[in-house]
Amino acid sequence: MHSLGYNKIGDDGAVGLGKGLGKNRSLTYLNLSDNNIGDVGAEALVSALEKNTSLEIISLDEDKISAGILARIPARIELRSNESHHAGRAAVEALKANKKVRWGRAKLMVVGKGAAGKTSTIRT
Repeated sequence: MHSLGYNKIGDDGAVGLGKGLGKNRSLTYLNLSDNNIGDVGAEALVSALEKNTSLEIISLDEDKISAGILARIPARIELRSNESHHAGRAAVEALKANKKVRWGRAKLMVVGKGAAGKTSTIRT
């Protein structure tokens, strides 16, 4: 949980936070209450939620931001949650049926002593 409340963060600061949130993968709760964030800053934060996969709760001053932007925040978080749940369920079903399922990109690093069979394992 991180609280940046009461810091006089305005729209410019929220735009900067939005850029960072788009890359962050560990923050789950962010409190931005009692700041000076308006529609411009809130729009940047909502856009960051399209890239951020970990943030579950974001707290903003509702009286300074239009209802349309505020409504997109929980909708975006719920959509991301549903997408993640669906992908996980599809993977489990594919494993049970011994089928392939399209999955996102991943990197795999295999380390060990030379001539231990790493390349053969990867090829298999």
